[in-house]
Amino acid sequence: MDHLQQPTKEVLLNNLPRLEHTEASPRFQQARLAIIEMPLNNNDFETEDRGNKPTSHDTGDNGGPVGNRPKIEYLEYFATNTDFHGWKHLAGPGSFYRKLFWFAVLICCVCMVVFLCTETFIHYAEYNTITKVDIQYNRTLEFPAVTICNFNKFRKSYLSRGSLSRLAELLDIEGLTSRNYSTNFSTVAPSNPAKPVKDDPDDYDILLSRLNFTQFTYAAGHNITGMLVKCFWKGLECNVHNFSHVFTHYGNCYTFNLHPADREKGGLLTTRRSGEGHGLRIVLNCESYEYTSPRALAGTLHDLDIGFKVMVHAQNEPPSIKDLGFAIAPGMHSLVSIQREEIHGLPKPYDKCLKDGHSRVQYFDRYSMSACREECMMRLVVGECGCKLVEMPGDTVVCPPYDYIRCAERKLDEILEGDWCRCRQPCDIVQYPYQISTSKLNYAAIKKFLPWLEDEEILDNVAVLNIFYKALNFEMVTQLPEMGLFELFGVIGGQMGLFLGASLLSFVELSEFIVDQLRLLILFVRGRRPYRGQGNVLKSRNNRRSHRCTMQSPASPVNDILYTTPVSNV
Repeated sequence: MDHLQQPTKEVLLNNLPRLEHTEASPRFQQARLAIIEMPLNNNDFETEDRGNKPTSHDTGDNGGPVGNRPKIEYLEYFATNTDFHGWKHLAGPGSFYRKLFWFAVLICCVCMVVFLCTETFIHYAEYNTITKVDIQYNRTLEFPAVTICNFNKFRKSYLSRGSLSRLAELLDIEGLTSRNYSTNFSTVAPSNPAKPVKDDPDDYDILLSRLNFTQFTYAAGHNITGMLVKCFWKGLECNVHNFSHVFTHYGNCYTFNLHPADREKGGLLTTRRSGEGHGLRIVLNCESYEYTSPRALAGTLHDLDIGFKVMVHAQNEPPSIKDLGFAIAPGMHSLVSIQREEIHGLPKPYDKCLKDGHSRVQYFDRYSMSACREECMMRLVVGECGCKLVEMPGDTVVCPPYDYIRCAERKLDEILEGDWCRCRQPCDIVQYPYQISTSKLNYAAIKKFLPWLEDEEILDNVAVLNIFYKALNFEMVTQLPEMGLFELFGVIGGQMGLFLGASLLSFVELSEFIVDQLRLLILFVRGRRPYRGQGNVLKSRNNRRSHRCTMQSPASPVNDILYTTPVSNV
């Protein structure tokens, strides 16, 4: 057998159908795989030192160079051994129509995968969200802050003093008859007294320009000692010390539970039970006899109201009571049941809310819509007038009365009417939806607290307010991405597995094959035979495996073909 020329792999593959075995027999498949994986010999690639041009005996049946034929063998090897489903039917045995059928099936599956993956990526890029609503049950709940404002900003009795009638006229408040300018400013001191002012009405303009308008607003407004008649927290009596003073558009306002009740121990007021008897109950006197009629200062229809404006809010959020909140009327008992609600949204690209906006506000501990708007309006007013309103945050000086009316108030009305402040909604919000029910007061019961008031005076002045939790559970609304990164990989992997039977490792295998082909192409472009003294790429890949079958192995299926079956063209 030594005088026989060792046949090439192409000859062996072409003569496999001549065997007496069917294509489906295990021996046929084993022999075919052994031929493909066997090392190449010199008959596959004959090279000469006469250059890179193939000689006449290097051409095959079709006249092409033999050096191009291994590319087909690489494709056959990849198709036969890849993890992609269906590819082996293209390279394996079978009729032309059978391979054409499988080719059409594979093309359809590839198109479906491309289409579905494209739709999946488009859906992922839309950043759709879903909403998850949880009901949280707690044994205790922190009670919110409750801000109460009187609809009247300045008391008539204070502005009717002779020295302040000129100021009331400047503020465009009607209904004051006193015109005595001889009394000096005994209760409101000027902010920067320069020299004694003569007892002359014309000199009061100078004194008004030096007036500390913050002190004036506090002194002229309704105070908590006059408004609060009775206060009860969970059945226990409370007092004015449980209320904190804040300035708003309505002047003096007072907030319950704004700061910890016991500053040494810390912590805000909490409740362990729901219901009317386990919340805040207060009796208020609106002092309607002190109401004035401002024609231009407020500029809203609230000047027509008598009573209180109330807002329930979180402690770290300033009360935007001008735009929000609810009103309670004198002569009525208002019962307000509240429910805590937490909203946790997603920032960009899912939504337009602001996740960490603490750096966006300068004078508040936490970012909120109301905090952002307060600072925005303050900057606009200061930029226009050089001073700010009393209720605005910041260290800028408060406008004196002339600038307050002629510039600051007009600029504020212009801001509120337009769309000057565009603040983004925070992603994390705590709010308190409420429900209100009212009933008429029992005058006989109210006279126990205010015996000097008649029934008509109670109807015009006294209001009772109850605020309590409807239940000790709260809703937590969480915004979640409809499709995250892991869900995206899962959907795409499922589509590829369904139509191609592929996984991530399958694409790694395909990439390895492409890299090998590019390496051979680079060698070919450089004018070198692909395997001159370098060995086969497939051989170097597969020598580590268990297929080390050679022509000298007596147990090899290839030896069975060579030595037991006549082979043509050897």
